[in-house]
Amino acid sequence: MSRLRVRQLILATIVLISIGLSSSRAGEYAFGLDSTLLVADDPHIKLDWLAGDVVVRVGSTDAIRIEAIRRIDALTHREAAEIAEQLPIRIHRQGNKVTLGADYLRIEKRRGGFWNKLLGKAETQVFARIDWQLTVPPSTSLEIAVETGRVAVDGLRGDVSINAELTEIAVASLEGSLDINATSSVTDISLVIGDVTIRQTSGDANLALIEGDIRIRTQAADITVGQERGALDIETKSGDVDVSTALDSERDLFIVTESGNITLEVPEYASGDLHIKSGVGDITTEMPLRIEDVSRREISGQFGHGGILVELRSGSGKVTIAQF
Repeated sequence: MSRLRVRQLILATIVLISIGLSSSRAGEYAFGLDSTLLVADDPHIKLDWLAGDVVVRVGSTDAIRIEAIRRIDALTHREAAEIAEQLPIRIHRQGNKVTLGADYLRIEKRRGGFWNKLLGKAETQVFARIDWQLTVPPSTSLEIAVETGRVAVDGLRGDVSINAELTEIAVASLEGSLDINATSSVTDISLVIGDVTIRQTSGDANLALIEGDIRIRTQAADITVGQERGALDIETKSGDVDVSTALDSERDLFIVTESGNITLEVPEYASGDLHIKSGVGDITTEMPLRIEDVSRREISGQFGHGGILVELRSGSGKVTIAQF
């Protein structure tokens, strides 16, 4: 067989495969729901689903507006509609408690087209997700659980709990406690009056303008904190920690990283007892310090009038104390 003939056969095969791919390529189809619930004072919403984004914002009435969009990956609108029927959205209200979710179809099987037949496959996989937008009264408290998606909460006066796996989390202008448990997340929090607790395996955690106690535990994450008042307890195995705090608390402050740099900024008028330890890395302080004990890798002393314990420990990394 001539080289020209071989090339023609290869080109024809590529064209056939392309046609098969085009004919079996899935599209996204959307199916919406819009519902409004009248609720009692201080409603509590529990939202539990598998994949998709959620935006929670404050409205001007005492009602809860629920907008949900089921997004189905399917070959045809008819097929998507059949899948959507198997993905009913649940809305349950009992008193001031509202539960939202879905009997989630994680993966729906379908028969394959040309491409799958060519490879000897009988079926492919269809994925579905639900995006939510909730407009709620200001005094609403939240429980949110999702495996993958983005969570955004703004303007509430109530406690918020978020459990997630692969996600982005953004919380702003919250008057209430915040509890986050995430596997891998980029977490941005600002303007919170209340205690903040974060348990996060990896990603980044950025906190600004926090008035309340902060407790963070991570495996591998860079952490940035701006705190107006409250206690502070941060521990990560790997990652840099950058904290600016008014040191306005009667409880001790702890920052520990096994591998990473620590930077702490406190006001010029601040007082406390300082203990710094770095296994491998320089120790630098701009703060006037009455030294009580010093070695190559460790410093203990008092600044201002003394007071709460400020303990900074890095197994491998620089430790810097600055003033503002």
